[in-house]
Amino acid sequence: MWKKYVTRRLAVQVAQAWNYGWGKAMKKVYGICLADTLVFRDDKKTEYYIDAKQYEKYIAGLYSLLENATFIKNFHKEAQNVLDHILQATVDKFSTNLNELENSELLDIYKNFVLPNVEQFYIRMWTVFNIGEPLPNVVRSKLIKKGIDKDSLDDYLLNLSSPLVPNDITNERMGILKIAIQINKLNRNEIINLLQEHTKKYKHIPMFDFDHEPHTIKYFQKELSEISNPKKELGELKKNFKRRDSKFKTTIDKIHPDKQLNNLLIFLKENVFLRDYRDMIRQKFNVELKKFYSVMAKRLNISVEQIAILTNEEIKKHLKKKINIFQRKQ
Repeated sequence: MWKKYVTRRLAVQVAQAWNYGWGKAMKKVYGICLADTLVFRDDKKTEYYIDAKQYEKYIAGLYSLLENATFIKNFHKEAQNVLDHILQATVDKFSTNLNELENSELLDIYKNFVLPNVEQFYIRMWTVFNIGEPLPNVVRSKLIKKGIDKDSLDDYLLNLSSPLVPNDITNERMGILKIAIQINKLNRNEIINLLQEHTKKYKHIPMFDFDHEPHTIKYFQKELSEISNPKKELGELKKNFKRRDSKFKTTIDKIHPDKQLNNLLIFLKENVFLRDYRDMIRQKFNVELKKFYSVMAKRLNISVEQIAILTNEEIKKHLKKKINIFQRKQ
């Protein structure tokens, strides 16, 4: 039986990377996988389906991983290192003028760099995200065995799983609030310069796929114009993170975890952080990929949006010129 997993606008190549990242590649890295998927795409959305029975086995596999001390110790560090490496390698690879490359060179980059890195990215991205489904249940079970009052469990889990550091969305808001606080002391050029720096730092936030559009300075100018009380809002944001940190420390003191439980709680906190972090990496990764797909789109005389509905094999054939270049409506 098919189970709808997510509905969103998704490039065909990304859906293929998801399939690979959940399939044999994940089996090789983590010993579990989800082999069968079904993807339906129209001009507005992509519906991604998974086999319900396979998904149950996959989640059961995640539970097993959470009983593995080596996995608990190493998973997040390894996953973050791989994600960081892929992003930096892509930034370095696309720092040259891609327009000067021949089709054969673009094809080589596509086959031997883009596709392998996208696939390896999604192995980690999905595991970081999906391990978060059984993780609270495992922590809850350990806390019950520890003797924690059931009436306190929800509060404990909330305090243990709340982010202690701001993600990029929060950092962006805090950054624009700081500009708003000093805006009356700045001239127009100084404001523009600050907004340009802010745009460069946070333009990636909406880039959940390579055919999406990054934020522009106009977006942040509008955000800035709508701020009414920046000092108060910034102060509340900072206080909120201080409260979270205090509640987290108090909760840990009340639990008095043994070594095994402490390692699991560290894992929980790492997962909360990395779920946000991997989104930031994905967004920045897609900013870089858009550079490459934009060059390919021009070379094939189609748009980036049309590139997004081609399969990997169709792109390869186009670049090899084994089939005629054609246009398809998204």
